Amino acid sequence: MTAFSIISNLRAQDILDILLMTILVYHLYLWFWGTKAFKALVGLVALGAVFTVAKSWGLFLTTWVFQILWQVLVLLLIILFQSEIRQVLEKVNPLRFFGLRSGTSEEDWVDQLSTGTFLLAKKKVGALLIIERGDLVDEWITGGLEMEAIPRPEILMSIFHKGSPVHDGAALIRSGKLSRVACYLPLSSREGLPEQWGTRHRAALGLSERCDAWVIVVSEETGTVSVMRGGEHWKISDGIQLGRLLREAVAPPSGGSQGLSQKLITLVRRRFKLK
Repeated sequence: MTAFSIISNLRAQDILDILLMTILVYHLYLWFWGTKAFKALVGLVALGAVFTVAKSWGLFLTTWVFQILWQVLVLLLIILFQSEIRQVLEKVNPLRFFGLRSGTSEEDWVDQLSTGTFLLAKKKVGALLIIERGDLVDEWITGGLEMEAIPRPEILMSIFHKGSPVHDGAALIRSGKLSRVACYLPLSSREGLPEQWGTRHRAALGLSERCDAWVIVVSEETGTVSVMRGGEHWKISDGIQLGRLLREAVAPPSGGSQGLSQKLITLVRRRFKLK
């Protein structure tokens, strides 16, 4: 049977079936990319290919071992990567497939955070704010208390004022909401940093060197606002500039209204640096 005859015999249901599976695989790739679970998924696919070959060749012992191994591996992966799986499930929103939004809008939380950050700066209240992007930061941060709230100015002030028991740590903003407070970050070991930098600046730089998260630093000594991203330091002058940078940080990597095929092309070019 030729490829042409197979295509000519496809029903509308078959085409819809293939399209749905393509969309599912594409979004699974986007959701898991950058997580520790991604490599494990690649390994599972490789093991599945070996299992298929062994079964088709009639390798009874190998097939039996793989059948037992699959059951153990699935349970083990769920236990080991429960944090990543939970974050991926939180991202699953059918409304996004149709370009619709739900929950906290980008404009709302970005404006609230920008205003709150410069309120802290005006009062010289030190703060560390992690903006999670593509990479999950859980493997780099320690400690912390879970919470769920929009980063409004009054909430940020209640977290970081000196009388608060969690003011020394960093606050994590995930999907536009405060997710954890009192987190501790890895310090940068880079030499030649400005002498006036304290622990907050070194911690912010340390995290930005290890993942794609952006970290906002408010200095309690000078009241200045900085953003650490990609191991670089950016001084922020006002809330308008901060809001513009935050929208850049959370913008979809492949463009807002691109079609599926264009998204795939852009994704491949970005990941593998094709020209």
